[in-house]
Amino acid sequence: MIETWTRRSLTRRIAVPLLIAATALVMAPALLMLSRQSSHGHDLLMEYESLQASAAILELFVQRRPIDPAEIDPRIIGFGIYNALGELQLQHGSVPGELNPGEAEGYSLLRHTEPPRIRVVRVLGRTMPMGRAAPSPANGDTSSMPGGPRMRGVQAQPIVLVEYDISDHLAEQRFSRLVLSGFAVALAGLSLAAIMLHSRLEGFAEQEERRRKLVELGHASRTLAHEIKNPLGAIRLQTALLRKRLQAQYTVEVQTGIDVLEKETGRIAVLVDEMRNFLRSGVGTPEQIDLVEFLRESARAYQERVTVNLPEGPAPVNADPTRLRSVVENLLSNAIEASSPEQPVRISLQQLRRSYRFSVSDSGAGIAPKDRERIFGAFYSTKPHGSGVGLAVVRHFVESAGGKVTVGNSHEGGAEFVVTLPRARTHAQPQEQRTQPEG
Repeated sequence: MIETWTRRSLTRRIAVPLLIAATALVMAPALLMLSRQSSHGHDLLMEYESLQASAAILELFVQRRPIDPAEIDPRIIGFGIYNALGELQLQHGSVPGELNPGEAEGYSLLRHTEPPRIRVVRVLGRTMPMGRAAPSPANGDTSSMPGGPRMRGVQAQPIVLVEYDISDHLAEQRFSRLVLSGFAVALAGLSLAAIMLHSRLEGFAEQEERRRKLVELGHASRTLAHEIKNPLGAIRLQTALLRKRLQAQYTVEVQTGIDVLEKETGRIAVLVDEMRNFLRSGVGTPEQIDLVEFLRESARAYQERVTVNLPEGPAPVNADPTRLRSVVENLLSNAIEASSPEQPVRISLQQLRRSYRFSVSDSGAGIAPKDRERIFGAFYSTKPHGSGVGLAVVRHFVESAGGKVTVGNSHEGGAEFVVTLPRARTHAQPQEQRTQPEG
């Protein structure tokens, strides 16, 4: 059941982040298209407003009325009215003194001038398209243009040139792009945060599911251990009495049978004790422990079978000493059992930024990749006579202390179990000890 749930959890861990990433990838082109459309809309608005200003100037000019640019639109920088030959007839502001007769009608965006402007060239009575410049005649021949020099018997139409301030429009464009860029960055950040949050929630859910299964297993195991303990005690007592009563009549068969009874009942008793140890609270009574001294002291019990590589100085962690000792002894015992007598087990400690990581490595056959997660489950063992509880106890106690345990390959070719525990906060020194003398 736990393996099935884990497979489902892994599927969700992959599918949901992929869905979030796909949504972000779809939204990014949409935002880019929206930004382009917004810029194009601003360009059309600038052309429309400048065209309206040029039309108002031409209308006043035809009506021979005074032209005040401030009354038409305060954003008009300057204008000039030219005849069909490009000769200036009326001028306001800084506009050219003459106009090239071959100058094409249309719009020119001068973004890099000060202030930035749009220049409109328009012939009286001619309708100009928006969004593109009107084509200019070939070879500069203006006689075929409406408003050319003169058509037979008809007065040539004047040409107006208007320069229009577009600073406000460009500022709005930049602001729109900034908003859309900020929205895109926020979308990317939210997508990344959603993926990270989903991953953490899946981890919490998986851990909670494992704890729930352990609670269910604990209720069943407590009942089972209690039911086994009483008859097991009676069997061991009767076996001892049977050995005493048959001592005078010992035969090889009788002695072998009693030895088997005592060995198997002893093995069951050890299994029951391990189960009771597994079902205990993993937190216990934490206290601050120097991990360097703790590991060095634990290794002394195994004498030459264990070599240590530990740094100098304290490595404070918060853990229950009894449960931490059970963790270290389980790992060392397994490593010694997997190694040959000539190859010692190595235990080392590394200081990380916010934690300490110690490893126990051996030179045995190692752990197959498919078994590296399963060996931490209860009642799963790769050894022919293993109970499958020891490593489950290790994970239970380590995670209860806020740490993590993993397994990989060692440099010797065997297995390497790595335990990471958070660093404990040391007590602050008194103020008078921390203060350095002046001078």
